[in-house]
Parts: sequence; structure tokens; C-alpha cells
Amino acid sequence: LIVWFFYKNKKRFIEQLPTFPLQLAGALLFVAFIFLSLTAARNIIFYFLLIAPVIAILINDFLPKKIVTKNVVLILGVIFYITIVSNAYYVFIKSKNQYGLGINAGANPIGASQFIIKHGLEKKKCFSSYMVSSFLLWDLQPDFKTYIDLRDLDVFTPDFFVNYFKDAQIPDRFYKLDQKENFEYVVLFRNFSPQIHHYLYTDTIYGCVFADPVCAIYQKTDKLAQGDHFAQPTAMPTSTLATAINKILNPFYAETDYENLDVNLQAAEYYEAVGMITLAKKRINLYLYQHPNDATALELQQRLNTFTPKSDAL
Repeated sequence: LIVWFFYKNKKRFIEQLPTFPLQLAGALLFVAFIFLSLTAARNIIFYFLLIAPVIAILINDFLPKKIVTKNVVLILGVIFYITIVSNAYYVFIKSKNQYGLGINAGANPIGASQFIIKHGLEKKKCFSSYMVSSFLLWDLQPDFKTYIDLRDLDVFTPDFFVNYFKDAQIPDRFYKLDQKENFEYVVLFRNFSPQIHHYLYTDTIYGCVFADPVCAIYQKTDKLAQGDHFAQPTAMPTSTLATAINKILNPFYAETDYENLDVNLQAAEYYEAVGMITLAKKRINLYLYQHPNDATALELQQRLNTFTPKSDAL
């Protein structure tokens, strides 16, 4: 669509770039950002930032002048601002993000990090999954040594990445890797590789010592997992500066109350993945008592009710 607008108004756009070097530089920059945005989803925002002025010009040219007035733009800006700081925008687009500077305890392994500190594991050899390693590398510095993290190909080779995703999803491959590396504990993103979660939870060498909505920790132990130990998310204190900014932009801002957050659905999903069907049924029933019309929960309950486990040790 942008290319078509350019074509229809190429004379006007070219006139705004008075010299050939600037025209060439602009074209090369445009192509470069297109290429950048196609290499990874996280880069798309840079392309949007680049074309924002172009979109503004197009809107100004093609929409009736009576519509695009300063008052209309101001009103739309205020509405958009209010929907952001009130979280209405995130709810509308069904995003897990929320307004406010701070560390989201529902998306970062804060609880796992505190567990590692409490039990003195930060200096011990760990297999940490891709989605949780970066936070641990930051929060547990300088003692924690990551296996892989979000620095991607800047640090790790493509072959290492390929092997990692196989090792982290195929139990036999992980077993061989563990025999070679001799990990002392494992930190896994909860929504990653149910096969490896099930393998470690039911393994005779590893035992689950911590689990929450973000991740689970498995440590080499002689004790089998006992009972329901799925925990609430753990909040990390917000800095004074961040709190002040949050309040300035929204005087009614209040931090998320993670202690009273309903995590029964996540707990049921986790226990289903590791084969603890009795615990999964208990948790999903508790969740549906508060959210009786949740389609995801009802689907999970149906799967659990039709599943007959071979064993379900409590």
C-alpha cells in the first residue's frame, strides 16, 4: 500500500528530497529497514518508526481536511493516551502487556530467581531454557552462568541453536547432554516443551522443587515430587523513579496484586503436561468455579475428564 502511494505521488516526494544523494540515501535506508524487519519479528517496530512520517503525510493528503484537524488529532491522542494508561488498549487487543514501568512478574522468572538465591544454586551448573535465561543472567550476576539466552547469534553459533532446540525438547537427547555436562539443576520456561517437563518431573534423578506460571525448576535429588507446590508469581519491587513516572502519567495507577492473582489455570496446564492428572483436575475445577465460561479452561477440563492416567502419585 505504501509503495502504491509513493507511485501515485512520486513527484511530490521526490521534490521534497532536493538532491540525488539524499534520494539515494532515503531509498537505501527504506530498503535496509524492510530487510531488517523481515529478519526477525522484534525488528518490525523499527520499520514502523521509519515510515511514520510518510504515513502522516499520506493521511494529511488523502483524508478530507475537515476530518484531519488539530482538534480531531488532539481528541484522538487523548483517547489513545487514556486507553493506554488505563490498560483498556491492552485488554482490547488481548495483549499480556500492561501499562507501567516495572518488571512483570507474570512474564519473568522472579520467583525462580529468588528460589535459586535462597537455596544457594546460583554458582552451580544449570541448564536454563532460552526464554528465562536472560533475566537470570541479569538478576543473578555475576555468579550465574547461562546455557543460552536472548543474545542469540551475537554469542551463540547457529549449530549451537539447532542442537539446543533438539536437546531441550527430546528427552533422549537431553539425557545424553546431561551425561556430558552434568547439570545440577534445570530451569525451564513453563510453556516450553511439555515432553521435557514430563521427563524431568517423573525422572528418578531430577525432582521438581519449584513451579509457578513462568517456569519450573528441577534439581537432582533422591526425593520424588510430592503434593501441589505450584506457587503464585513473585513481585519485584519497583524503583522510586519508575513509580513516580507511572503516577505522573496515571495518578490512579496501582501495581498488580500478584498475591491474589488466580493462577489455577496455569497450574492445571502444568500438571497436565507432567502427567499429574488429579492435581490438574483439582486446579481446573477451582479456576472454573471463579470463571465458569472460560473456553480454554472448559476445553482443558474436558481433556482431563477423558484422560485415564496409568499412575498419579501424590
